[in-house]
Amino acid sequence: MLLWGHYRFGSTVLSQSSFNIWDIGKIKTAIYIIVPDEKTTLHFLVTAFIKQTYEALINVAQIQGNKKLPVRLNFVLDEFCNIPAIPDMASMISAARSRNMRFFLMAQGQKQLRQKYKEDADTIKGNCDNWVFLTSREYGLLEEISNLCGKSFCKESDGSITTRPLISISELQRFKKEYGEALILHGRNYPFVTELPDIGEYKFKIYPQVKTDERQLPEIKRYDVDKVIASIRNQQSALPFSLEVFGKKTYFETLPATPVRKGRV
Repeated sequence: MLLWGHYRFGSTVLSQSSFNIWDIGKIKTAIYIIVPDEKTTLHFLVTAFIKQTYEALINVAQIQGNKKLPVRLNFVLDEFCNIPAIPDMASMISAARSRNMRFFLMAQGQKQLRQKYKEDADTIKGNCDNWVFLTSREYGLLEEISNLCGKSFCKESDGSITTRPLISISELQRFKKEYGEALILHGRNYPFVTELPDIGEYKFKIYPQVKTDERQLPEIKRYDVDKVIASIRNQQSALPFSLEVFGKKTYFETLPATPVRKGRV
């Protein structure tokens, strides 16, 4: 991925691209969007890109015989609750799977999710078929996960049968990070606790480096605000609306052939 822009007033942001958005979902493509977490100014670009990519590729899926993308598309959204809310996220995550799209959402807690997505938060959670819990101090989330895991039956010394949570709130808070302990809620299967190795321990297949050809990007004509203001000031351009320029209210419908008589309205 190659995106860049100029952040001066009057110039275009992200005016050029080295990839074709319509190819995503048809050929194997990896796009990384990295924005600084300490500056939220550019976070809206992430939201806009996700939304536009989804809408574009829904159209690509619709023209396929099976209404699915030829290549599965995975949206891996780290810090999901720290970017601006994605419009229609609830409906997107509900319909994505049937189009061969998947969403991987990483969030620090359900409170953040509710603050960002309000009443759509439960719909988003409900459409996540697989949950991976690492750790949290959020009591409401811990209680919900404990309840989702269900209860176990215990036989007391007096012969009576009692129930206890299959995994308690206290146990959820004490997963050992050094062992990579995590709770998995997978589909309709029973919950289980496992150990996830550090990413450095996975043996990924090493592929040879692919040589890519550089593509000449088209020249972008930028909008020169200074020239436009100068043409208005010199009455070389007409404006179809009322505008207060330099403290004087003037009306430009056509270029004035004779001096305009000033008057109070």
